[in-house]
Amino acid sequence: MPPSNVPAKPRRRLIARLALATLGALGLLELGARLWSSQTSGPSTNPRYVEHDDVLGWRYRPGAELRHATDEFDVEITIDEHGFRRQASLPARAPDVLVFGDSFAFGWGVEASETWAARLESALDLTVWNLAVSGFSVDQELLLWRGRARLLPLDVPCAPKLVLVLSCGNDLPEAMGDRSYGKAKPRFELAGDELVLTNVPVPESWLERNSQAWRSLAKRWYARGEPEPTHATVERGRDLVATILATFDRECATVGAKLVVITTEDRWLGERLDARGVTHFDLEAELAAAASRGERVAFPKDGHWTPRGHEFVAEIVARRLRGLALLAR
Repeated sequence: MPPSNVPAKPRRRLIARLALATLGALGLLELGARLWSSQTSGPSTNPRYVEHDDVLGWRYRPGAELRHATDEFDVEITIDEHGFRRQASLPARAPDVLVFGDSFAFGWGVEASETWAARLESALDLTVWNLAVSGFSVDQELLLWRGRARLLPLDVPCAPKLVLVLSCGNDLPEAMGDRSYGKAKPRFELAGDELVLTNVPVPESWLERNSQAWRSLAKRWYARGEPEPTHATVERGRDLVATILATFDRECATVGAKLVVITTEDRWLGERLDARGVTHFDLEAELAAAASRGERVAFPKDGHWTPRGHEFVAEIVARRLRGLALLAR
């Protein structure tokens, strides 16, 4: 019998039962999403250690610990009290080197001690702080640099000699938008040669804040991709990325630090950085050569660098930095 033909009292009971059933189903969906996401979500969205940040878009939850296992790796993720992946030297003494980047600098798929930043510390005999956050683009890294004092212990000065920014190919599309991995993020726009910050405070809806199921759907929607940008849009995005890095370079210089951008595949970026006087070098050719020799520098399915890949990158970076004569103490 249709609900409209049911007497009022039984109809209310039927509506209540349907409402309870719907709430129960939504609750089970949310519970399943939380359980599934805590085990399988990547380093930009895992709810057990990623949380919202009004300026950066997201950050790591201090003190979080978990293991992440796939059929290619099984690693421990431990976030220190300052919100970064734990490493022995932080905050033992002021850093000589700060590292910024995304999951390739964070070390997704390897232990913290196996990352190229950790290996670089031993290779150079310098204190290296790894401030990489998975999923970040160069815009968020610039904002993290500007706000580093609020994220690091106030009794430890944070005026490094060298700042390394690892820039990967996905920096371009991510810097061009105000959402990434289904999450809202800050965005710079170009006004002539100046950067104008937008989408800050970074918005977070009630659903985004409270529902992992909703966040998972948003990430899947993001993964479907945006329409192919026009050539003009891409060129403006390239100018934006290069301007962000040139601004980063100038701000480092004001505290006596030298910025070096490490790229992995984008020749266009090198050309624009040369035009702006920003020091940089690329890893693509040497990584490709290592892979052609049969070295397993990246996980076949995941794509991130293996422990050997990080070791190899640390060797390249240390050699290039020595060649640039930037390591005088």
